[in-house]
Amino acid sequence: MEKIESKEPRETIENIQNLLQEFCRRAEAQIGSPCLLLVSKILVRIGHPVGEILKIANEEECDTIILGSHGKGLLKQTFLGSVSHGVLHRSRKPVFVIPIPSEKDMIDWNGI
Repeated sequence: MEKIESKEPRETIENIQNLLQEFCRRAEAQIGSPCLLLVSKILVRIGHPVGEILKIANEEECDTIILGSHGKGLLKQTFLGSVSHGVLHRSRKPVFVIPIPSEKDMIDWNGI
């Protein structure tokens, strides 16, 4: 079980790093900034997302929490997803919630 738990986060982190590298390679051609240097750490945790985000923000002594939100419709959380909503209302730190474009407006991440 420990092998499985340690392997999955490692693979997830590697996938995220690869996507970030490719995204930054393309972005740097347009903005000229080394965006990959802005990412200090990638953490993958298993647990309740709101609790884990708040715990990590405290452990890492973050000044601000920045989240993307895609919202699940008016009936679920009036514009905010449940994780963004939970973090926003439970955090004692400033929280910025950035709307994520809909799928039709998204970049083709597989074809980065």
